[in-house]
Amino acid sequence: MSSYKPAQYRAYAAATGTVAKTKQVVMLYDGIIRCLKHAEIAARENRIEDRYNQLVKASEIVMALQSSIDFDKGGDIASILHEFYTQIARRIISVNFLKDVEKASQLCLELIEEIKQMRNVWDDIDRSLTQGTQPKEVVESQPVQQSPAKPDSKDGSGITISA
Repeated sequence: MSSYKPAQYRAYAAATGTVAKTKQVVMLYDGIIRCLKHAEIAARENRIEDRYNQLVKASEIVMALQSSIDFDKGGDIASILHEFYTQIARRIISVNFLKDVEKASQLCLELIEEIKQMRNVWDDIDRSLTQGTQPKEVVESQPVQQSPAKPDSKDGSGITISA
């Protein structure tokens, strides 16, 4: 039997049609972080089955993000994201093999911090798209005299997301 409740499924289905793809990515990162936090607590409390289940959920979300990468439109960013997701998924899975509670807990906390950093980048991209501005990282890295690149997407951002 599926662990998804019909109301949750309907809410998710509605969100995929109404929520911006960049916001969906942020929400998925939030889900990974939540699962890793639960896994870290379960590791400290030596609840092995709970730790395992939360890590499986987190890795499934990572794999879903990885499978949504559009390599045709994503260029170098797509390859970077693919490698990032591969490394994160491997490290999440490796937590299950750690018998040392402290090491398992520490690795979960490290993963949470890395995921938070990437989540914040996506959140910045999402906010910039909804406000019609460039993400902070792009603005800060561009020389003042440089003219902005011409966008190639329908929303005017030049960013293509497949989620």
